[in-house]
Amino acid sequence: KNKDMTIEFDYINNLFKDFQIYISDLNREYERLYSINKIKDNCLENIITTYCNNCNKNTLCNHKVDKRISFIRSSMNSSNNNIYDCPNYDKFYLDSNIDVKTSYEHSAIKELTYELEFLYNQSLKLSKNYNIFIRELNFHGYKIDTIDINISDSTLFFSFTLSSKKPIITDLFVKLGCKSFGENVALKVINKDNQEIIYMFKKPKIKLEYSHITLPKNSNIISGDNFYIKKNHNDSYIFALSDGMGSGHQAYIESADALKLISTLSSYHFSIKTILRLLENFYNLRIDYDKYATLDLAFVNTANSLLTLYKLGSTTSFIYHNHNLISYENKSLPLKLDDINSFYEIELFKSDIILLLSDGVTDFLTKDDLYSTVDPSISSAELMLRIANKVKEKESILKDDLSIIVIKVN
Repeated sequence: KNKDMTIEFDYINNLFKDFQIYISDLNREYERLYSINKIKDNCLENIITTYCNNCNKNTLCNHKVDKRISFIRSSMNSSNNNIYDCPNYDKFYLDSNIDVKTSYEHSAIKELTYELEFLYNQSLKLSKNYNIFIRELNFHGYKIDTIDINISDSTLFFSFTLSSKKPIITDLFVKLGCKSFGENVALKVINKDNQEIIYMFKKPKIKLEYSHITLPKNSNIISGDNFYIKKNHNDSYIFALSDGMGSGHQAYIESADALKLISTLSSYHFSIKTILRLLENFYNLRIDYDKYATLDLAFVNTANSLLTLYKLGSTTSFIYHNHNLISYENKSLPLKLDDINSFYEIELFKSDIILLLSDGVTDFLTKDDLYSTVDPSISSAELMLRIANKVKEKESILKDDLSIIVIKVN
């Protein structure tokens, strides 16, 4: 407690703890890894050539390539999930009990090395500002015990605890933060494990109001769609929407599994892009776990009014802005089938409305249908119900799981 505080050491120490947790998780998966990716790819190509190209059945897998690939690869693992009533389903099984050695290149570990270098350089640049802040606190009788700096965040964001028991004067801390960092800052005090943790961050420019709903297709009790929403202590948000292959309990497990990993990885000190690379790694390592899910991942930084949107196999997302409804299309296959290549950075403005939807909405409502439903004067909850009811008007019996996340910018 009497040591001189060095920002580089404390931040990187926390970062590498997270890195060690990830490597430990990775190694547990790696121990059980036997890869037959090339065999599966060759088999997939053969199945499509032999069976699919000559198939006349009017099913979804015949019209959508991503659905077909997901279905075939799942069939290779004999998952007993013939959702498209395929007459050749039993011929797709592939014996995965083959001893195959592979050299898998971990793109996430490469991504981490770049991020660590960037973060270290950032810490050196910002160390002067943090040291000024620490000295200012010391001058007013507050001694920092621990500090945790989230440099991967695109705006100022850190937390600290005090060893002194003096009452926290919010206005004083904000004033010192503004003086030290040259930013308009805000703070929160969170009591955790009988300890007061002070979170300081750049003051948000926008606020969000959001609502969500998930409904199963008419014959099911459980929806195959899942969502995850996380509000960070700096008022930034993560919104995730995942749709498992098919519907019902099996699809629920597929989408829930993806979001569970998102939840775990988002607790680390990594950027959203790196988190998705880590997620890809987990899926690539679990060769014997042939489950697939789409993913919409939206990160909203309220301090710089920026939305970062990643789409993996998901249906079209929309943003209502200045009386226009703008489409953001997916260009990649679902998780475990493709690299991340559908990425958007969007500046948000007050009165904008973000719509994250599953294909249980977009397969039945056109863009014009959605546009006629959007009303900036109503709440996110009212708009969410309007969209859901419009689907029900068109389809009295829901033919697919339905998920809606409506986010209003205020």
